[in-house]
Amino acid sequence: MARFPSPTSSIIPRHLRPFRRRHILLSLLILFSITYFLHSSTSASTSWDNGSEFARLEHHMNSPSITTKLVSNTSFDWNSVPFKYPPPSPPRQLPLPFNSHAISLPPIQHPCFPPPPPPESPTARQIRDRRRKAVKSLFIKNWNSYRALAWKKDALLPISWGYRDQFSGWAATLVDALDTLWIMGLRDEFDEAVEAVAGIDFGQVKDGSGSGSGSGNRVNIFETNIRYLGRTVGCL
Repeated sequence: MARFPSPTSSIIPRHLRPFRRRHILLSLLILFSITYFLHSSTSASTSWDNGSEFARLEHHMNSPSITTKLVSNTSFDWNSVPFKYPPPSPPRQLPLPFNSHAISLPPIQHPCFPPPPPPESPTARQIRDRRRKAVKSLFIKNWNSYRALAWKKDALLPISWGYRDQFSGWAATLVDALDTLWIMGLRDEFDEAVEAVAGIDFGQVKDGSGSGSGSGNRVNIFETNIRYLGRTVGCL
């Protein structure tokens, strides 16, 4: 039987055939790399969807923010206030008690405290998820009421639909809610609240907003520390 040359051998010269094999191998390698990359990206995104509640919340809340860089609107620089009782410089180490010899104290908790939680059943998970959604829904309802009726005020008066400035008029409720907004995954509301906090002038006290009877416009140091300082530091 007569043999006929294959179309490939007749078209491609003999000295160019090794280059053709290399091109085929290189193309297959590139195709494999692209397929592997796409599969890895899909698996990574799927892992966020199928991961724990905490992982999904962390991924959502730590995504890049679209808000612009915020600048504080305060008219007073609290860093310029001199210390009345300045700490020693350089800092000195406090002396140890018990004749300067450290002692080991016995533990006050049981070695197995807290005990590991039992596996969560599907029924228990549904109950917990239903309760979580109910709490979040109630918070969103109250937050929307504050936003509509008492935005940037210290407190909302729910019966009269009014508001009250009782802690220097620095939007105490708004600042108090920063960490709750973050924990509940309300990123848009959190970004809006942070922008509003940046516009608070902590150098001015609103008239009649002092805490306590007869306090006038004096600043309540206790409320300032636990609310304004504590909440803002907790959100850093």
